[in-house]
Amino acid sequence: MPPFECDFLDLPGRLAKEPLLPVYLVCGEEPFLRDRAVRSIVKSLSGASEYSRESYDGVEDLKSGIQGLVADLLTPSLFGESRIVLITRADDVADSCGDSIEEFVESQDGGAHLVLEAEKIDRRKKAAKVVKGAGGLVTCKRLYDQPPPWAGGSAWDNDVARWTRGEASAAGLVMSLPTAQHLIERVGPDLRGLSEEIEKISIYRKASASSPVEVAAADIDAVVGEYNEYGVFKLADSVAAGDLAAALRISSALFSQGLSRPGESGAVHDDGVIAVILTERVHSKVREILKAKSILGRGLGADAIAETLKKHKVFAKVLAKDAARFDAGRLNSMLGDLLEADLALKTGDGSPRTVFETLLVKMLGPP
Repeated sequence: MPPFECDFLDLPGRLAKEPLLPVYLVCGEEPFLRDRAVRSIVKSLSGASEYSRESYDGVEDLKSGIQGLVADLLTPSLFGESRIVLITRADDVADSCGDSIEEFVESQDGGAHLVLEAEKIDRRKKAAKVVKGAGGLVTCKRLYDQPPPWAGGSAWDNDVARWTRGEASAAGLVMSLPTAQHLIERVGPDLRGLSEEIEKISIYRKASASSPVEVAAADIDAVVGEYNEYGVFKLADSVAAGDLAAALRISSALFSQGLSRPGESGAVHDDGVIAVILTERVHSKVREILKAKSILGRGLGADAIAETLKKHKVFAKVLAKDAARFDAGRLNSMLGDLLEADLALKTGDGSPRTVFETLLVKMLGPP
């Protein structure tokens, strides 16, 4: 099989041909997809012949490099089985051990396979070039739960909604993009959490790949708990957009339903706790916008925001638009309003819900 480079979504088709390459490198910002990709590769390799599998942590187990491991891999097995060696958290290994990986690729005889998993790699360095020339390089990019700023169309036309629909299809569920977005709004954009909820919905609807069942929003509401931590971030985004009506609407829903997170039982219904959580999140968002405003004020752009604030470029562009929406004086005034609200919440001066929603009106209402 010739070497290949592909996105995670294209990996099944690549592996279906003849998954017997000596080395694979799985990298990217999305940990759930990296885990899925590694499992798929190892499963494909182990199905080809008898094998033994070994796993190492690139940070804890291989601090001195992989020279010794490669030498061991190149030694023929006494029992003739194939060996699959998985190295997780291999960011430093991939960047610093290019010569060892090249030696392994050039010297091994098909009796061993090396699978590296890393969040970030330097594609200019030797290891990445060796893998591209002789193995499989799989990229697991972060999926976004809203369309990019330059795209038009509906809010549900986004990466996570499309992925969710595909995940549902594999579980025997026919799910439209708007329905997928409804699930995301209940669970949040975490892929692992979405996958777990899809499995529950599939069991609830008695679905399978051979007997697909159409799923509706009502099915989601019947099975999925009130996982509305996602709403906290949507509220902060509404503040950043200067949208008072949306912020008040989301705030009302959060206070009425309570706050909960995937994987946690029960929900928080204490208005005081909810108000503090929402105030802290909005405070963090306003401070972030003010930092972006300062960067733009120095004549720099979205790239500088991305580098300074450690943001993906897509989100840095959104942050730049948010910063352009407010002047520095207004942002500092909003910080003052937030501090006043925080003090009122901590001293019990007024109803927590009233304090928070009054804060929204002060920050986003007419000057």
